[in-house]
Amino acid sequence: MVNSKRIVAALAYLSIAGHCRFGYFRADSIWINFLLTSVAESSTKIVSSETGSTTEPASSQATSSASQATSSATESEISSAPTTTGASTTEFASTMTTATTTAAATTTTAAAGPSCNNQIYRGQALTRGYKDTQASTEQECWEDCVNENMCNSWFFQTSGACHLYEQLLGSVLAPSNENGFLMGSRDCSPRDYTPCNDNIGFGYITSNPDSQTPRVRLERDCAQLCMKNGQCDVWQYDGLTQTCNMFSGSFSDLVTLAADAPQGQQGQLRLAGSRSCSSDLFKPQLGPCNGEIAWNNSPLGNYRSFAEYNTIALCARACSIDPACLAWTLWTNQCDFSETGFERDSTDIEVVGSRNCGVP
Repeated sequence: MVNSKRIVAALAYLSIAGHCRFGYFRADSIWINFLLTSVAESSTKIVSSETGSTTEPASSQATSSASQATSSATESEISSAPTTTGASTTEFASTMTTATTTAAATTTTAAAGPSCNNQIYRGQALTRGYKDTQASTEQECWEDCVNENMCNSWFFQTSGACHLYEQLLGSVLAPSNENGFLMGSRDCSPRDYTPCNDNIGFGYITSNPDSQTPRVRLERDCAQLCMKNGQCDVWQYDGLTQTCNMFSGSFSDLVTLAADAPQGQQGQLRLAGSRSCSSDLFKPQLGPCNGEIAWNNSPLGNYRSFAEYNTIALCARACSIDPACLAWTLWTNQCDFSETGFERDSTDIEVVGSRNCGVP
């Protein structure tokens, strides 16, 4: 039988303790735990006798219930349980949100494709690819490459003529100038290509180059070195030393053009261009010739000499894109550049002209 008197006594004590013994509630917690354990045991027996079901040992369940009741009573005493629980829930939710956001950001970063690294330019193919496709646009040609596991670079000529290569870009596809065909690595789409936009001209750069290549004969060669260098954004050619300087950064930030150059910097002017600009298509602003061209003249000097520029037009054009060249000499199929300027001296058989003369 259930001892109902014990239950009533325990409940009565709790009622009195809750109102009259508030200051001693912590000290009586052990006694309360004992009473609640007894109540729990009695309640469990009642349920068992009425349902006839088998339950877990009453002592285990009662102890757990009593501990929970004691904890609840203590929290009620300091009147902070709802606030603490709410704060904990909020903190947990905030932590979960932060973790989810961080995970999402990590997933997004991981999903990003490999970098193009400027491995895209216009030029010509050095050999045939392993496969041709019928792509009608540069974009479709690139997509055909991406869809081929063995494709590492692509070359688009015209609609229906897309060429795919197993080799890396620089080994089979050579840069030329803005009129060349677009080509790139599999990681570079046509959207990664930045046109020249006339970012080329005579100017000076105060920053130190990121890299330098000596013994570069032509301005065109310097531009193409920059196109093949993924870290190069701007090139500058020094004709006096035949050095190609390469920089990272924007053309407008690095280069002070001749029109804006201080008077003392005129001697520091060099031809510079963004990575997609070649000297081939550069047309400098020239002054009037003023008749400064002569036949049967003596040579003027030769800080640069070229066998390939064997006509007046070619020699004069080459001089015009080197700001250090003030005059040119053509003789026995050789073109020489001079820093001293045009002088008449009819004692020889050479053709000479100032930098403003003979340019087609």
